[in-house]
Amino acid sequence: MLQPKTGIHFRGLRATKSSLIKSLSNVVLRWLLTVAIAMAIVVVLNFYSASLPIISSSTKHQFNALITGLSIALGLSIAMSFSLMIANLRWWILSRRYHSFRKIDLILQADSLWHVIVLAFKTRRTAVHLTALFWLTFMLGIQACLATIGLCYSVNVADKSALLTNPGNVSIPDMSSIQTLKTVKSTSNSTSTDAVYFTANSYGQTSLIYGTGTPDDLPQEGQLWSPSNPLVYCGVDQCEYFFHEKNAPAPSVEKDDVISLTVITSRRLNSTGTCKSWTVIEGGDGTKDNITIATNPGRKNISIPIHGGVDQTTFMTNVSESCGPGCRTVFAFEAANASSWYYECNITVGTVVGATRPEHEVGDDVRSAAAAAIALQGFEVSSLVNDRMIQYHTYPAETIFGSPCVGTTSLMEMLMAYFAIGVVAVTAENNDELVIEGIAPKRGSTLNVDHWDYIGVILGMLTMAQLTLEVAAVIVARNVVVPTGGPMAVAQVLRPIAFQVAPEMSDMRRTSALEDTVSSRWIYRSEPVASHMGTYDLYMEQAG
Repeated sequence: MLQPKTGIHFRGLRATKSSLIKSLSNVVLRWLLTVAIAMAIVVVLNFYSASLPIISSSTKHQFNALITGLSIALGLSIAMSFSLMIANLRWWILSRRYHSFRKIDLILQADSLWHVIVLAFKTRRTAVHLTALFWLTFMLGIQACLATIGLCYSVNVADKSALLTNPGNVSIPDMSSIQTLKTVKSTSNSTSTDAVYFTANSYGQTSLIYGTGTPDDLPQEGQLWSPSNPLVYCGVDQCEYFFHEKNAPAPSVEKDDVISLTVITSRRLNSTGTCKSWTVIEGGDGTKDNITIATNPGRKNISIPIHGGVDQTTFMTNVSESCGPGCRTVFAFEAANASSWYYECNITVGTVVGATRPEHEVGDDVRSAAAAAIALQGFEVSSLVNDRMIQYHTYPAETIFGSPCVGTTSLMEMLMAYFAIGVVAVTAENNDELVIEGIAPKRGSTLNVDHWDYIGVILGMLTMAQLTLEVAAVIVARNVVVPTGGPMAVAQVLRPIAFQVAPEMSDMRRTSALEDTVSSRWIYRSEPVASHMGTYDLYMEQAG
């Protein structure tokens, strides 16, 4: 950079001192850039872990690219800030004492970690060793911190949900009827009404094997299901079953070559009940053909098809009667020595909510059989009574379905509704499957952030370390004027050194001058110019 014609001879570079506000503003801008990158890392981690509970392979690659790029950008931002800080501090270091030509060269290249290490080996001064150690530790610490962030999260195979994005073949249960081949031995009777009734009751009792959820546990569409999960969900006024689907292999692919994924769909079906109850005033011990109940306005006699004895509940229904589509009337006699009760309930199994094609529907016969299933026996009762339309089933008081409700209609309603929904659910799990077009479930991944606290501490520590060190460097470097303008400005500051090895010298004189320069000692000066307020002369001064 050429010196302006002012009539004043400058030994080095003519310069002005930057204001403190400007220097601090630059520090804050660089710090805000680092904070923005750190916040972007937090936003990316939060978005992919909280907003995307399951991610595809392409989304996982996208996340890896983003988090890797941001981590590199954060490291570069801090390293750039630290390099600028050292670039300013090196002039303050040069102004502290006289240095050899070789050390000046190394100090001016101090923005390179390698040259800092070389400088540490070339000097015996403890301060230089400590500075080099600090810089090396700081740079390695940055990389260690960024690597530690990668240990605070993990991308794992999703074990709770599946991806539902691509059309494909899916397997669904055939719910047109209750298939009985798994419960009835004789194939000739497998399609009979007795076989259906027997199977329906068996499935209702089998449903106890599976777990039962509450309304707070209702699943989401796409959630993976296994037998350890709840099969049905019951609240205070209804029970629900959510249908399942499986991914089906293409016709050209062997079934054994495909990993089966069972997911919960949005299709659901519920069961409800409404009951009335009366106190049994005669025959309550279960040993009579008839019982007498107290009604309003008087007494009423009820026939009981079997003497079940005390401490049991007998459920009864007339399969020829219906209270509507999917609805059956079921009676219950709760026999006890102390307090006996009689119930009349209408149990309804609804239609499928969310069905979009005929294969999704549940047959009316399935719904009706499920509604009355708690009272059905099938083969066992057909030879004991003359009226084959009357079905009954007795449950000891020690069992769940025989537990006395003591006249509480809400308990009896939910007991029968639970049995009915259990029939539908177990039927869906055991019937043959249909392969239809749908959205095939696919394995995905999930991002788990295990240590948000560590991430916060690391990012906060890095950003605050940058701000603290840069502010401290600005305050220290204010003791001298830092040359600005790039290599040309530095060349003018070093002009006194360069004059000692002038190009017009002979080779012998230049060699001698170079030897003198190498052995000489220099100090950096920033002298104010008295006649020009705010102007400084920046140059290197040789020791006397």
